Amino acid sequence: MTITKTSRAGEPRGICPPDHAHGATSTCYLGHRCGCDECREACRARELARRTAIAFGRYERRVPVEPVRERVRHLIAAGVQLRTIERGTGTSLTTVMYGPGPQKTIAAATARRVLEYLPSLDDYADRSTIDARGARRRVQALVALGWTLSAVAKRAGLSGPGVSDLTRAGHCWAGTARAIRDVYEEMSMSLPPAETRIQRRDVSIAKSMARREGWVPPLAWDDIDVDPRPAEARQVEAAAA
Repeated sequence: MTITKTSRAGEPRGICPPDHAHGATSTCYLGHRCGCDECREACRARELARRTAIAFGRYERRVPVEPVRERVRHLIAAGVQLRTIERGTGTSLTTVMYGPGPQKTIAAATARRVLEYLPSLDDYADRSTIDARGARRRVQALVALGWTLSAVAKRAGLSGPGVSDLTRAGHCWAGTARAIRDVYEEMSMSLPPAETRIQRRDVSIAKSMARREGWVPPLAWDDIDVDPRPAEARQVEAAAA
């Protein structure tokens, strides 16, 4: 970092590289001691906003940072990269997690964004292990429409045994769940071909399997990822017991 400016206290400031988020957060100005015009102006604006909020009784005090660190560590361990968390929360967390000095507090608004952040399926790395509920239900719903497991596997680019195991799996890779989600969007909007005798046989076998297992078609779900099992499925299961 080239020294170009001096703070009021006489301590030298430099200029962060151009690919840094100058002014977007306080990290460059406070953590990297960047003295560019953009960082300085953003710092003045934030201080003015802080003083205005205090004057009108709307200022939120800083809160302990450790719960935020724990939440970020948990997300990283689950397979969500730090830059993905930063993008999803709209805040810079590099200094919070790895910066010099024992930072003890963080802005309440920033803490709230991080603690309330829920990653989407697309936020996870391919080999991250996630809850298989959404993928499992999608496969089951396609079978209830008459699609065979082998047809779902072929369209998703997955192995037949793997998709078969997925119908009862508790967890799966995020990449697998994404592949199932993508083919579900396509296959759930149409019925399987039933022009030949073999095709009609396959449809009949798939639907019989779904009835036996209590699997329901796509329209039985309002939200296939989070809904409790529909009453229709519970009735089928009770009748089969």
